Amino acid sequence: MVMLAILIFNCVYLFGQFGAYKRGLVVLNNGDTLRGFVKDDVQEVNSKKVFFKNPTGSKKLFYACDIRSFQREKDHYIKGIVDSVNNDAIQGLLKVMSDGKCKLLKYKSLSLMSGGGMDSGYSPKIYYYILTPEGLLIRVFSRDYQQLIDKYYSDRKVRGKKYRFGNIESDFLELNSL
Repeated sequence: MVMLAILIFNCVYLFGQFGAYKRGLVVLNNGDTLRGFVKDDVQEVNSKKVFFKNPTGSKKLFYACDIRSFQREKDHYIKGIVDSVNNDAIQGLLKVMSDGKCKLLKYKSLSLMSGGGMDSGYSPKIYYYILTPEGLLIRVFSRDYQQLIDKYYSDRKVRGKKYRFGNIESDFLELNSL
């Protein structure tokens, strides 16, 4: 009975350790690629850091300013400027939602809700960016959405179709597959 308990404890411990990390890689600013494991609890909101473990088990924390990108299994994140405060750029990790002629990137931020009192708090806000073939990172606003599609996908868009910002993720999946 004691041996069974020890076996169960060891299995839970081992699976718990490996379950917290998934296969991935980190690309540093100098272009070096580190292969190993990336912690699977990468923040989905205000993502600015990533935990990495090499195959020997050594762990390291990287901030957005330290890396170009990282991958965790099928998820891919790219560094980009997501805000500025007092003319200082704030970098974050943007999730690649669609890869193709232009990459569609998504960043979730927490915004302070106004109202004060019991109604104040934070709510998630989603921002979309495209990474153009020229390497420009452009934040996408609903008012500019159709113009960006016309500029970068004039050779691929469905004739006569009006693209709506509310369908941005499905639109880019379609456009990048044409």
